[in-house]
Amino acid sequence: MAKPSEVVAQLVVEAAIAGIAGTVRGKFPIAPVILNAQQCGELGLPPGSNTMFYPLDKSGVFYDVDEARSTIWYTGADAPKALTTVENAVRRAYPNAKQAKDEDDPREADMRVRTYDVKLPQGRLAIVQLSYPTQQSRAPKFVAQVTGMVIKQ
Repeated sequence: MAKPSEVVAQLVVEAAIAGIAGTVRGKFPIAPVILNAQQCGELGLPPGSNTMFYPLDKSGVFYDVDEARSTIWYTGADAPKALTTVENAVRRAYPNAKQAKDEDDPREADMRVRTYDVKLPQGRLAIVQLSYPTQQSRAPKFVAQVTGMVIKQ
């Protein structure tokens, strides 16, 4: 069974970035569970959220789509491995991806944020923001936000 970090990497590259680029192919190998309004509310998500849950053996990965932004996240012991796994997948699929930032997460003391700019065809840009746990984190989690933009030519 796939690890959460591997599922996040695959969703970032094959769903979120590919969705912005217009290059989504095929069907994801894990069927998602579509969350209802009550389940989204229990996660602290606003009404009208479009959130899916990809179940894994003892955990799972959440994927929320809000207009031009996709947020993919999970918690658990595998979270510290996610940064390297996702970065490697992004660089493999998009070798011209450029790291723009790596800084403390202003929202959470035990997290850092690394940002990549991924230039895509047709004047599109994917901003990939990876929030990852520090070594001091007591409750490891990983969050990837992918935002689509159009570059003025």
